[in-house]
Amino acid sequence: MAPVLAKARRTGALLNPIDFLDGFKMFGSLFKPYVRYCMEEEGCMEYMRALLRDSELFRAYVTWAEKHEQCSRLKLSDMLVKPHQRLTKYPLLLKSVLKKTDDHVMPPNATPCHATPCHPMPCLALMPGAPGSC
Repeated sequence: MAPVLAKARRTGALLNPIDFLDGFKMFGSLFKPYVRYCMEEEGCMEYMRALLRDSELFRAYVTWAEKHEQCSRLKLSDMLVKPHQRLTKYPLLLKSVLKKTDDHVMPPNATPCHATPCHPMPCLALMPGAPGSC
């Protein structure tokens, strides 16, 4: 995305969604850790709750850490869901870009993605390591 933004700033031209194609082709490798993280989020949250319940040392550390400015007043549970929340905003961003795009013509090698109940984030469902069908 950085090269696309740099080009737009340099030329003063509007962003061209087609310029993002190379970045989207890299989604599979870039978002692989997100897929695993999201798939294991529930277990991670349960583990955190167990540690908070059973370990006074962990509770003391979390209380100390959450008071630091770097945490922006977020609790540990809030920080743990942040990647998931960020990831779920991408379809909204892409829909907004598409709505603001003058030319809705897709390049010949592009494959459209559509949400389904099984895959609310369909492009991520196509990535290696993502859960399969329902």
